[in-house]
Amino acid sequence: MVMRIIMVQLAILVSVAMSAAAGQLAGLKQLAERAGTNTAAERLVDWGITNGDARAAIMAGWDEDAVVDAVVKEKAFSMIPAVMGGTALTLQNRERIKGLLLAEPVAPNSHPEIVMNFPIEERAAFKDGLVRFGGARFPGRPELGGLWVKYTVLQGIDPVSAKTSEDDLVRLLLAPEPMSIGEAMTCKQAIKDNAIRLARWRMREEGKSFVVKDGVNPLVVLVQPVVDALNTPMCAGLEAKLRVLGADLQDRDRAELKRVGDEYALGTLRGDLSPACLGKISIVLGADDYNRFVDEYNNGKAGKK
Repeated sequence: MVMRIIMVQLAILVSVAMSAAAGQLAGLKQLAERAGTNTAAERLVDWGITNGDARAAIMAGWDEDAVVDAVVKEKAFSMIPAVMGGTALTLQNRERIKGLLLAEPVAPNSHPEIVMNFPIEERAAFKDGLVRFGGARFPGRPELGGLWVKYTVLQGIDPVSAKTSEDDLVRLLLAPEPMSIGEAMTCKQAIKDNAIRLARWRMREEGKSFVVKDGVNPLVVLVQPVVDALNTPMCAGLEAKLRVLGADLQDRDRAELKRVGDEYALGTLRGDLSPACLGKISIVLGADDYNRFVDEYNNGKAGKK
């Protein structure tokens, strides 16, 4: 059974007036020695350390410098997440690994995982090499993949949250790509949270009071148009309502969204599509029409041409 959705609601709480020396990588040693039927040496081979002398140097003491020496010399990219995971490498060794990665014309498959082990302030250098990984992480969803790279890999935060820019959230919401109901509601909630933040800033700048008078919350008055737009078919007027609050974004064309959403709706009624498309259908139809669509589906219209 397809679930109905609840219209986005607005509920606002009212406010009252030096670098450490390299040492032993004990965690890496334990990981290598937990290799099941493989020996630690065999695990190192699996990770790309094919030189026997390099393996011997590592296993002699699991010293950080010896490990990084071997990784850099043999370009053992698949080993780097294990080396960096849970271990704060020295700045010098992080720079050596960074140099190895940036020198590669094509980033290795472990690139995103490696980057996420660097301190956030050091990740921007890897931006160009990450471009291709968003689509691989989320096939058929380039917008979501791009946000995953921009926010999760490079900044260490959720790709869809109140910390995501209004422009990025709206672009994802209106993108002609699949989206589940849960994802659509999360995206709308993040837009609403951003609208509340923008409205608060605007009220402070204009010196307006947050006090509720005669049952009217001035913050709600400012944000309600955004909430209404989130519930309308194709979120019509959303960009303009956000701009009123100070958001920096342009109007987006919805022709491709409409085409894809109609295809998703028809396919769902015929039983051809997965629930992963329902969120996008709800955006195209709006909350009221989507709930009528769900009633039609649940009352036996599925499968009809």
